[in-house]
Parts: sequence; structure tokens; C-alpha cells
Amino acid sequence: MEASLRCPDFLIVGAGVIGCAIARELARRRAGSVVVVDRGVAGGEASSAAAGVLAVASSRAPGGALFRLKRESARLFPDLVESLRDQTGIDVEYRDRGLLELALGDDDLHALGRVVAKRTAQGEAAELLDPGQVRELEPAVTEAATGGAIFAGDAAINNSLFVDALRRSAEGYGARFLCDHPFRAAARDGRRLQSVAAGDLEFEPGELIVAAGVGSRAVGELLRAKMPIRPDRGEMIALRPQRMLQRTTVWRDGYLVPRANGELLIGATSGRGQADKQVTAASLELLLRRAATMIPELGDAPLVRQWAGIRPMCTLRRPILGPVSGYENVSVATGHHRSGILLAPITATMIADSVTDRQSGVELAPFKYKKKP
Repeated sequence: MEASLRCPDFLIVGAGVIGCAIARELARRRAGSVVVVDRGVAGGEASSAAAGVLAVASSRAPGGALFRLKRESARLFPDLVESLRDQTGIDVEYRDRGLLELALGDDDLHALGRVVAKRTAQGEAAELLDPGQVRELEPAVTEAATGGAIFAGDAAINNSLFVDALRRSAEGYGARFLCDHPFRAAARDGRRLQSVAAGDLEFEPGELIVAAGVGSRAVGELLRAKMPIRPDRGEMIALRPQRMLQRTTVWRDGYLVPRANGELLIGATSGRGQADKQVTAASLELLLRRAATMIPELGDAPLVRQWAGIRPMCTLRRPILGPVSGYENVSVATGHHRSGILLAPITATMIADSVTDRQSGVELAPFKYKKKP
């Protein structure tokens, strides 16, 4: 095994959207040799199971560091999408037509009014709509809609194509990907990680970056560094309607995401603590009922597929980013929960800045996990 593979400057554990984005950023900067290992295939877990909604203004994050992080990451997408298309030829289906949120009753309308007022004060594009304006944007919306709101800055992306483009771009810059290589052992000398084993290979990395999603907890155990990550199962379905929506449409916990291939994604459930990828009959009924409540004609649309993914939920209610306490050369980027696709660009920038000692324009401190191994 050549030295650049056996002794990479950066070894990334996890080839989901976060790991691929970090690998691309480090390789693009020519920061050193980059190797990515994964227990399965690139993007094979939560990254490919998501819906790709880039929700900032429509999110219920009140403000603070996490909201600012989402907003900064969303601003990176247009240039990143163009760069990925130019380099890889992959159109990741970035749609910036805004997000429509429905109100089905006075309580919904009052809640939406508060969100719109707050986001407007924060400088986001948000507008409250009457029922007629809602149906001008999406004619198929239920007659029961009492109004809604359009969050014009929110967007959506094909998450599977996005991960594929990030990986291919990283490879184009020289990063190496080793799939079916689960992280299985680690050795340290004092505060420095000396070597790790993944699959049938051993590595002596300059820096280890843990970006393994829900698997980060198991990696942390091998490093003797507790990662406060829990699984959260999300179930989704896809329909193929005769009339396609023009933008992501949501109501309470349900959302409808149109795709270029004619599918309409419907999500999603939340099964906290559940790590099995099954779609239950109860969840299927819930998703279909939500969809038909928003768009009645979807009750006649054929069901195309169903699936589940396991989100990495941090018990600290925020992602964990930056150096791992007790180590000189181990960093972590995990716990993004529902926002992994959205936060991938800014996470890559922040982690690359951190491990190369570059001053970052985004403060890392609020997302560090300081508990010692």
C-alpha cells in the first residue's frame, strides 16, 4: 500500500454528505492527501434517504448560532451547485422556487404569522398569504387552506445526486474513497492518535475526522470519546401524481417535495431511538393522510416506493463540530439530524479551516463538544 494511502494527511470516517463535502473541500484546497473510509457505500445511509429540503426561513430555529449556520450554508449553494456541474457534469436539481407552508385553520395561520414576522425582522424573505394567493402558487392545494406563507429564499436539491457530485468532485481533486471498510480499531499515544484500522487496512493518519453520522457513536467508543448521538428513524414515500407541484409544500410536520423525474416525495416520520430501516403500516397511513390533506388529488396517485433512513440526532440539539477533547489530531463533524444536506457546505468549510489552522469566518465554538474521553 502506497504511503499516501497508508499515511494520509487526512483520514475521514464516513462517506455521507458531510464526509464527502469535507473531503472535497480539503482536496480542493490542496491541503494534503485525503482518504475516506466507509462501512458501506458513499451516501448509502441518511444522506440518500433524505428529501433535500434546504429550509432556513421556514425552519423553526428561533435564531442564534444554529440559525446563522443554516443561513450561511444556504448562501453557499448556488456557487457550489454551479461548480459541481462544471466539474462533474451532474445537475443536482437545485430548485430555488421557495417553500410554501399551508395554514389549515386559525391556529396554523396565527403561528405562521409569528414566524413570518420574526423572519422578516431577521432579514429573510417571508410573506403571509391569503387563500387565493396560496392557490395561485399551487392550484391543487386543498380548499380548506385558510392561508399560508411563502419563504422565497428556501430551496431544495436532489440529495442523492448532490452526494454523488461531491464524491466525484473530491475524487477529481485527488481524494481516495474506500467503501466497505468499517472502522474497527484505534491506537493512541498520549493525546495523539497513532493508527486506526478500517476493514482489512491499517492507517497512520495525520488527522482523523469522524463524520460517520449515526455510526459516529460507535467510532467514538473505539476512540474512547463519547459521542452523544442517537438514531432517529425517518420514513418516507414517493407518489407519481398527474399534476406536479412547483415547489416544496408543507403543513405542520408533513412536506411534499417535487422531483424532476416526476416523483413527489412525502415525508417524514420521526422514530427517536429507532435504528431499524423499516416502514410501518401506521407510518405509511400517516404519510398518505398528510399528503391528501394538503393536496386532495394525491389520494388517487400511485405509490412508487417507500424507504427509511436513520438520522444522527445529537442529544445536545445541535451538530458537533471541531476538535475532540483529549486528542491533538482528531476532529468530529456529526449530529446534523434533519439538516445534514443543508449544513454540508458550511460544515466542510469550518472543518477544513479548523484542521488547517485557517481563520474561519464562522465561529466554531458554539458547536464544539468539550467532554473529555
